Amino acid sequence: MLNEANKEEAGEGEKIIEAAERSIVVATEESRNLIFMEDEPAFGIGDVLRASAEGLGKGIFGNSYKAKVSGGPSVVVRRLRDLKPMTSEEFKRQLQMIGDMKHPNLLPLLAYYYSNEEKFLLYNYAAKGNLFDRIHGERGGDRIPFKWNERLSVARGIARALEYLHLNTKCQSIVVPHGNLKSLNDLFDKNDKVLISDYGLTSLLALPIAIQHMVSYKSPEYRNRRKVSKQFDVWSYGCLLLELLTGKISTRTTPPGVNDTVDLCN
Repeated sequence: MLNEANKEEAGEGEKIIEAAERSIVVATEESRNLIFMEDEPAFGIGDVLRASAEGLGKGIFGNSYKAKVSGGPSVVVRRLRDLKPMTSEEFKRQLQMIGDMKHPNLLPLLAYYYSNEEKFLLYNYAAKGNLFDRIHGERGGDRIPFKWNERLSVARGIARALEYLHLNTKCQSIVVPHGNLKSLNDLFDKNDKVLISDYGLTSLLALPIAIQHMVSYKSPEYRNRRKVSKQFDVWSYGCLLLELLTGKISTRTTPPGVNDTVDLCN
């Protein structure tokens, strides 16, 4: 259960405040339910909260969990935090616009949940991990094979997804630029297709938090203006390519516990 996952996470040193745990109980007691982007609901918020859960990490937007719904799919539940002030209608409008973004290399938003106490985003679980682990990680004691043609395919997929975000005319007001492109946010589905995640979420985050914590690869323009732009995404993509081609870990995207790094930007 998500409550149990929270307690386990706290035991490992990531303290989960009691108010957040109480809010899950409140969410369960309320009659509100998940809002699905396309398909008819196959499960409800109660099914998600009762599901066996595995902590996936603590990110800029909040904690993420993998939840296996009984009789249903494995999904990623992201609990949002540090959001800018907005009404429920504003939140739903933003999420609907994000949900309308459709591209083969974007991780689609499956559903969301909104209450005064809790806000969740649900995505299908990307079965084959992320690009960071594919470049640098190990699986089963052996380094993951990552051939040059596969790397080229990943580079093309990410570029096409960014092009869609930058040139799409329907929702430009909220979804561009990405603002937080990095190898940890590039995922692989069961068919090894690369999927960009976290797009559009800058529209939800409080500005001071966004300035402080977002932007993995800080371009010269960003350092001067403190503003994310399409040009900044291009810079980030170039730095991501360096990581993809060299196999080196950038000091600007280093997870905790990793020491062997270089400053790829410089």
